[in-house]
Amino acid sequence: AIQQRTYAYPDGTIAATWMMAFETDWPDRGIGYNYFDGISWGEAPTESIASIRTGWASYTPLGENGEIAVGHASDNDEWVHWFCKRDEKGTGEWEEFTLGGPEPGIGLVWPAITSGGEDHNTLHVLGITYGDEYMGQGAALLYSRSQDGGETWDIENHFYEDLGPDYFTSIGAETYTWAVPKGNTIAFTVGFGIGHGCIMKSNDNGDTWEFIEV
Repeated sequence: AIQQRTYAYPDGTIAATWMMAFETDWPDRGIGYNYFDGISWGEAPTESIASIRTGWASYTPLGENGEIAVGHASDNDEWVHWFCKRDEKGTGEWEEFTLGGPEPGIGLVWPAITSGGEDHNTLHVLGITYGDEYMGQGAALLYSRSQDGGETWDIENHFYEDLGPDYFTSIGAETYTWAVPKGNTIAFTVGFGIGHGCIMKSNDNGDTWEFIEV
């Protein structure tokens, strides 16, 4: 289950993200980014695209020609998904925003993102909870959806009963990953790292889900 950190576009360009730091013990840890314009890569970056200490970024196209990356960060002592997006891939300033957990004391970490819909404006984000026990699990997998590029969330921190404590006592970091969306059909795998994996699949863009045991 490897999060999507690089993306090869149909026009021959490539974007790449990674976890980057330059100082001992990594107080400057953040999201490294570089872009291949079809001919060459840009200069090696010297700072994160995020303005806050972040980690474990996931990347996907956004909109007609934009891009978005998301990592997790501790903002005011609450762990959140920390997004960086811009309208044109490979150039321009990054806009930052966050998505918090379902309630106080419950943070969000280790995000995995993909995009679909017309012009990649629909964002699908998975992450696990951090902090207090949630819904009977040490860490629960939650799903959020935005159909306007992250401006609003029409599904926020949805909990999957099928992946609850009767199936997983806790869901581990980076044990889930998205398939490439096909129209309104989206799917992800979860749990293979501890043996009894499954697929969650939706044919209506995340409104309803089918549990498929593997």
